[in-house]
Amino acid sequence: MLHLLPIRWLLVAFALYCGVVTLGATRYGTRTSASVDELWYLATALIGAPTALIVGVYLAWRFIKPFQMLVFPKLGGEWTGHISYQAKGKIKKKDAKLYVKHSFSGVVLVLETDESTSQTLVVSPQKDETGTQFKIYYVFDNHRKAQYCVPGMPMSYRGVAIIAFDRDYKQLSGQYFTEQNSGGNIEFRIVKPSWL
Repeated sequence: MLHLLPIRWLLVAFALYCGVVTLGATRYGTRTSASVDELWYLATALIGAPTALIVGVYLAWRFIKPFQMLVFPKLGGEWTGHISYQAKGKIKKKDAKLYVKHSFSGVVLVLETDESTSQTLVVSPQKDETGTQFKIYYVFDNHRKAQYCVPGMPMSYRGVAIIAFDRDYKQLSGQYFTEQNSGGNIEFRIVKPSWL
């Protein structure tokens, strides 16, 4: 998530601000013969303001929907839906649950079906230049549950999914591909947004 913010510029601006505060406090101290304690309180107050701003930005992203759209929508919570795939020439659907843990610094997805559980290896949320299209590029490690293991088939395999977020319908949908030359479509709707 943080890669969607102009972090380099924010850090440069914060470093410049701290430098200006230090220089200003030093000049203030030489002009007014302020004590070290007074300069410390001044610098703490002036540097505390950007810290409060950072906390404010996080809270705004967490609770204010229009602000979320500037960075990336908050997807945390429980999603239900299905995975569709082709088996023996027919398209089949399997019910699934998707648990998303989403913070300002990252996203973790866990997808569960009756047969397997997949866990996040890498997630990269992206938005287009217009700020209207949101996608998640998701690399996962899928583990079959013991009762569904078949001789000759691996117990785990990796795959990648490209998932788009539709903010109007609060829906995640996309395609997935696995290293077993299989793939299909996924579609989820949020049923229980996370509070945190």
